[in-house]
Amino acid sequence: MKKIEIKKIKKSYAKDIAKILSDKEILKTLNPVHPYPVPESYIKDKISKDIKNWKTGQAYKFVITIDKKVAGQISLYRPNKNKKSYELGYFIGKDSWNKGIATIAVNEILKFGFKKLNLNEIISKVSINNPASYKVLKKTGFKIIKKTNKKFIFKKKK
Repeated sequence: MKKIEIKKIKKSYAKDIAKILSDKEILKTLNPVHPYPVPESYIKDKISKDIKNWKTGQAYKFVITIDKKVAGQISLYRPNKNKKSYELGYFIGKDSWNKGIATIAVNEILKFGFKKLNLNEIISKVSINNPASYKVLKKTGFKIIKKTNKKFIFKKKK
C-alpha cells in the first residue's frame, strides 16, 4: 500500500506544484488565478505568502504526497472573523486521479481542522464540471448547502 500524507507547505515543493498546475486538465477543475504555464518562481512567491498566512491563521496549506512524492495540494483558507470556519480547497495531479487519494487527504485535513484548530465547520465549493471532487466531498461527510448553475457549495460541521 502506498503511503499518502499531507505535509506543511514549503518552498522545496514549488517545482512539483508548478508542474501539476501547468496541466490543462487540472486547470479545468480549478478557478485558476495564476499564469499558464505556471512558473516555479510564481509558486515560490505564493508559498512565501502561504508560510506567512500559516503563522497568522489566515490559511493552512499542505502538499499531498504519495510515498513522499508530491501529488497535489490541500488547504484550509478564507477563515470567518472568529476563525471557526474555513474553506477547503484541493487539487491532485492527473496521474493520481481516481485512486482514493483526495478522499484520504480530505479526511486528514478534516482531522487537522476539527481537532487541531477546533473549527466548527468547513465549507468547500466545487465546480459543476468536477464530479470527482463532488464524490470526494460526499464520501467524507460534506452536505450540499447550495447549488448554482456553476458550482455546488458543501459544508461539514464538527
